[in-house]
Amino acid sequence: MTEEMSWEVKKAIKDEKTKKEVQSAVKVIIKNLNTYGDETLVGNAIKDEIANTHRTLQQGFFRNVIVPVVLQYAKQKKEGWVDLRNEDSCNCAEKLEPILKDSYFRLI
Repeated sequence: MTEEMSWEVKKAIKDEKTKKEVQSAVKVIIKNLNTYGDETLVGNAIKDEIANTHRTLQQGFFRNVIVPVVLQYAKQKKEGWVDLRNEDSCNCAEKLEPILKDSYFRLI
C-alpha cells in the first residue's frame, strides 16, 4: 500500500508544472517579439486575447502580470540596470511606480 501525497506536495508539483508551462509559453512570445517586424503583431495578439477574455481575468492579468513587470522596470532603474536598450521603459516605469505600488485591484 502506498501512502497518498499530502495536498501541499500535490500543490507544489502542480505549481512547478504550471510554472514550466508558462515559462515555455513566454519563451514562444519572446522569440516572436525578437523577430524584427513582428513586435506589433505579437503585442496586438496579446492585447486582443486579454481584452476579449473575462473581465475578472483582465483584472488579474493587470494585477499579477502588468503591474509587477512595471515595478520590476522601476526597480531596475533604481539599481542602475539601465542602458539605451531599456532606458525609456525604465523611465516610464519610474513615473508609474508611485501610482501602481500601493494600488489595489479587487477580484469579484
